[in-house]
Amino acid sequence: MTAPDYERLTSPMFRSQLSAIHGSFAIGVQHQSQPCGLILAEYSHRDRRSRICSLYVEPAHRRRGLGKALLDRMEQTLIDAGCVEVELHYTVNLMTPVLDRILEQLNWSPGAPFGLMCVIQRHLVQNAPWLNYPLPTSLTPFPWSELTLQDRETIQQQRSSLLNYPPELCPFREEHLIEPRFSFGLRHQGQVVGWNIVHRIAVDTVRYSALYVRPDLQPAGRAIPLLATAVRQQIQDRQITKGIFIVLLDNAAMVKFVKHRLSPYLTEIQQTWKASKDSVSEGCCLKCVRTIL
Repeated sequence: MTAPDYERLTSPMFRSQLSAIHGSFAIGVQHQSQPCGLILAEYSHRDRRSRICSLYVEPAHRRRGLGKALLDRMEQTLIDAGCVEVELHYTVNLMTPVLDRILEQLNWSPGAPFGLMCVIQRHLVQNAPWLNYPLPTSLTPFPWSELTLQDRETIQQQRSSLLNYPPELCPFREEHLIEPRFSFGLRHQGQVVGWNIVHRIAVDTVRYSALYVRPDLQPAGRAIPLLATAVRQQIQDRQITKGIFIVLLDNAAMVKFVKHRLSPYLTEIQQTWKASKDSVSEGCCLKCVRTIL
């Protein structure tokens, strides 16, 4: 079995992680030589933190302990890699009570609301009025492909100071998947102060992965025109019909925008939850697709 054989067991949003060389872990289950379960995780060596973003067992193989076995094996793999904290993100559905029991059995913290996962369709959004929101002349968008080496070093150096962006909004994640036509940076007085990074995750789908504007500029609503810059480019591409993104609930301004301005153009909106667990062991890094049955 190879990684592509497991693609159907996760959302298109996360399939790129099956073939990622660095920073991703995948563990699979087979039954009679056919994939029937999969768990995926992202891992940051710099922060020693991980996010489990997909856990799935086919309906015919549920209630046999496979979900718990997958999560337990992934925990051990992450501990071996030196992970000190792991989070699990999931959407609320009929299987949530089962997942809650698994998390309790493995001593995870209880899940809590974390974000909104939204799906936007090209044919609906093309007439949205917020697509024409202007940026002030002091802020200039630029194609992310024009980012200089000095820009990159400055962004990394200012991560915990002036820019103060969380790990999940780092613009340098999954760089091999960045869609250059739709990804833009934002400059203020010659310095990069924001970005909207878009990843191509399927033939017809992109993921708006990291929308960020420096905190002192956020109250002025600069993120929306930056988002609109990318969406206008997407609308011109007839092949890419769908966009997926997650808005964190602690981003009150963006949540308000989704509910009051963006919701008419969404075909799907789901609440995502987050559970977490600490670990303290050291070890070596491993990336694989394994069979545990």
